[in-house]
Amino acid sequence: MSSEWLAEDLRVELAESVESCTNPAIDREYLASLIEKQHGPDGAVLGERALYSLLVMMKAITHADQQVHATRAAILELEHVTA
Repeated sequence: MSSEWLAEDLRVELAESVESCTNPAIDREYLASLIEKQHGPDGAVLGERALYSLLVMMKAITHADQQVHATRAAILELEHVTA
């Protein structure tokens, strides 16, 4: 029962996080296959802690990427204003 929240409730969120990740350091196809195998006939390929860690990592990477893009945009705007 304790892992149902991850297996069911957060499965879609994890899959969407992996799918939408644009960071070139992330192998989206590999991670998506691990998530899919997790719910396939073979069962738990990864433990619930690994899945949760993956979700947290994907959220952190997405947030960091957004901050980098926002910072770059702000710098370009400043350069344009001061030029």
